[in-house]
Amino acid sequence: MMTASAGSQQQSESEFTSLDLTRCDMLVIARDPDFTDATCRRLKQADLRPRHTASVNQAIRWLQSCRPRSIVIHQPLLKGSASAFSAIASEMTRHSIRAPVMIASDLESVKQCIAGLASNSSSGRLAAAPRHEPAEPIHRIIANRLVIHPAHYEARFDGKLLTLSARQFHVLTLLASEKERAVERRRLAKQMGDHGHHGDVSDRAVDNLISRLRKRLEPGLTIESVRGIGYRLVSHD
Repeated sequence: MMTASAGSQQQSESEFTSLDLTRCDMLVIARDPDFTDATCRRLKQADLRPRHTASVNQAIRWLQSCRPRSIVIHQPLLKGSASAFSAIASEMTRHSIRAPVMIASDLESVKQCIAGLASNSSSGRLAAAPRHEPAEPIHRIIANRLVIHPAHYEARFDGKLLTLSARQFHVLTLLASEKERAVERRRLAKQMGDHGHHGDVSDRAVDNLISRLRKRLEPGLTIESVRGIGYRLVSHD
């Protein structure tokens, strides 16, 4: 017997994914069927076309074919996967896809993005742009105060540009994706190893990079040590 949640997910798949892939307003990457269904329905109500998947690999395969105008990643999907965010950002860079990206914890955090898409569609601003010149990628993390442009290796806090090395940028992105939760040293070490650090990454190497990264951050954004675990990124008013 099909459960209610399974039925809802199947209905969502048939209703929202059998669309023309040449026009995708938002690619939703989430494993929670309730979040997916609610997001897609709101997009549909705004006369926008969603495409969704629970698989990061499937999303990567779709990026080039549907070239979405925006991408939403449900934050729980990134938990325990240090490479998922980087894999998506790398594929976007590879295919020159410069769509805005949001890491969302709930539907409320997506509403503003949907409203902006609907407004741009009705005004024709994005629709009139050439297909190879979409909007610049933006990862808005920590209450929109920290803005990360993965294709340009650029990060800004309250509008101020942070001067970072490539490894510092990737570690900051991982810390920020956890939304003020602690990130284990082993995950930070893996992130460093995946992005240019030669040889094994020791705890001392992680600590040294964090120390240098702290000096590059603007007031109001700090990296705190979490005893026995690792580090977390925190913003202060």
